[in-house]
Amino acid sequence: MTSNRARFGLGKSSMPDLIVRLRDWLRGKSKVLIPLVSFLIVCCIEGCAFIATVGPLTMPDPHLHLGSTYALATLQSFNSTTMVDSPDGAKRAQNLVGDSRYIDQPTVSNQTVEGIDITALKRDPQYDAQVEALNSDDHSIVHVATRSNQYLFVSYLPQAIGMKFGLHFGLRPSAVLKLARLTNLLAFMLAIGIAIVMIPSGKWFFAVFGCLPYPVFCASSLMADGPVIGYTACFIALSLWLFARRKPLTTVW
Repeated sequence: MTSNRARFGLGKSSMPDLIVRLRDWLRGKSKVLIPLVSFLIVCCIEGCAFIATVGPLTMPDPHLHLGSTYALATLQSFNSTTMVDSPDGAKRAQNLVGDSRYIDQPTVSNQTVEGIDITALKRDPQYDAQVEALNSDDHSIVHVATRSNQYLFVSYLPQAIGMKFGLHFGLRPSAVLKLARLTNLLAFMLAIGIAIVMIPSGKWFFAVFGCLPYPVFCASSLMADGPVIGYTACFIALSLWLFARRKPLTTVW
């Protein structure tokens, strides 16, 4: 009579076979797992370091990115616009209503990414002043015309989700912006991670690119550049994935 072990393929050689299969599976998956995990670890450490050292309002065009994030988080992205004077001539600006600490913040520091010198990981001299001003009790509800209509609101979705949660739970403004930066970073990591998994080859290229200081800083700030870089990486990976399978890039894809 055939034993139960033999019937179910659990003979003497089954355990070594299982180990061999597991080894082969890990070897196949290592082409994806190693670059993916390496990217996630390095990007997470790097992004958290930027959040801890660079002020929440120190970035290129802070009024644009902060206003756009606040507009989406408070469902004002489709507000009316008005003509305002600017150095480049009259332009349309969006009318926002809200907390002056978010949309009329005087401590913003408009600097280029190169000017911030992010790779030095030095404490931003504006950091404490920005946090103090954000958490100040001296604020009011204001009506301000901002540049929140300059870019498509979708670019600020990750930041706005974090800000919305912070506002909903009544966190202090500095904590609200920190949460918005964290969700922006997580969305960037998710997008690049999907691209690494999806792309047929060049996984290490995407992993290294995703860990470069400039894109990681953008993703760890309120800037729209982080999500845009992530969306672009996913589109490139999807295009190459379809090409490798000889699938047409249809409207659905």
